[in-house]
Amino acid sequence: MIAPLQIHLQERVLFCDTDAGGVVSNVHYLRFVEKGRTELLGQAGMTPAAMVETGVYAVVRRAEVDYLVPAKIDEVLDISARFVSVRGASAVVEILLRGASDGVPRVKALQTLACLNVQTGKPQRLPASWKGLVSEGDPPK
Repeated sequence: MIAPLQIHLQERVLFCDTDAGGVVSNVHYLRFVEKGRTELLGQAGMTPAAMVETGVYAVVRRAEVDYLVPAKIDEVLDISARFVSVRGASAVVEILLRGASDGVPRVKALQTLACLNVQTGKPQRLPASWKGLVSEGDPPK
């Protein structure tokens, strides 16, 4: 059986991520969310290179973002991601951004991914083994 998969990485807030007040602008949080999702998919075997090679992509079908506490310039963020559910040709991923210095959540995102064959434009089932990657309970720390 495959163990549940959770990833964890850190990223510093750059000047280009912020507005004039030194606070991360809402659209730039999505860059951090994408890093978490991309790393999670890569650890599950669906790296960007593998998607290009096979023509099978995990695309974002739906995104929910809760902006909880502003992140600021030069702050280091802990980015964690996990699979919440895997069904057929779709998966739900949770990505959490926390301040590395205080552990306080800054952003929580849920993304529904659809697995598509880009040649046919049709859904493609995710590997059955991915069901074992789902994490139960609390988000990763």
